[in-house]
Amino acid sequence: MLGGSRRDSVEYSAVIPFEEPGSLEIILDMVRAQEVRSVKVKVGRSRDLDTVMSVRRKLGEEISLRLDANGAWNSRDAIAKLKVLEGYGIDAIEQPVPKGDWQGLRAVSESVPIRVIADESVVSLEDARSLIAAGACGGFNLRISKCGGLLAALRIYGFARASGIPCQLGCQVGETGILSAAGRHFAARTPDLLFAEGSFNRYVLTEDIVREDLTFGARGRAPVLNFPGLGVTVDQTKLQQYCQDRVSCL
Repeated sequence: MLGGSRRDSVEYSAVIPFEEPGSLEIILDMVRAQEVRSVKVKVGRSRDLDTVMSVRRKLGEEISLRLDANGAWNSRDAIAKLKVLEGYGIDAIEQPVPKGDWQGLRAVSESVPIRVIADESVVSLEDARSLIAAGACGGFNLRISKCGGLLAALRIYGFARASGIPCQLGCQVGETGILSAAGRHFAARTPDLLFAEGSFNRYVLTEDIVREDLTFGARGRAPVLNFPGLGVTVDQTKLQQYCQDRVSCL
């Protein structure tokens, strides 16, 4: 249904959350040890400049660096802050303004040389059509769960690609191996993604509900899944431990 794999492995980005300086250094040491080649840094707080400087100092100039504001700024503040941060080699800024502010998104896109990627603003195929028609951004962040599943996300991807708008694969914080597997299949079939996020499993979960370990390894790489279905096996014992309610369907 999804088409054949276009690659043998997927290369994932690291995502740097909001952290105090001491904790940030620990995370950056982990990223450097894994030799991950692209990172996304959460911004939208008073320490943004210090954080970006720390990332560049610790990880070097070669690594691909992008930012994610999660709609924290208005367009005027976004433009002002990005004009300061662009000197640190920023490849993209994700959702700089609130999701409903498409005019603000377009204003940022037109005012800074950094690629503006829509995330919360693009949930459906109709959103994608409207954003492209408005010239509001230079890319989409597609999250499988946000966009309504694999087929819906692939439809948005196909329309965006035909319209000259590149996409990246996003993820949910703390997702289990089920959603990580879905993301892996998506990334394996979309060879021209800007970036891929996901498969953080062991890094953020104390345990998973699938038996397979989907955590990415050195350089952010993880193999394509070639087993039936999503390619993972749900551990029924662990599933029952976390189950909150049960419904029988006959």
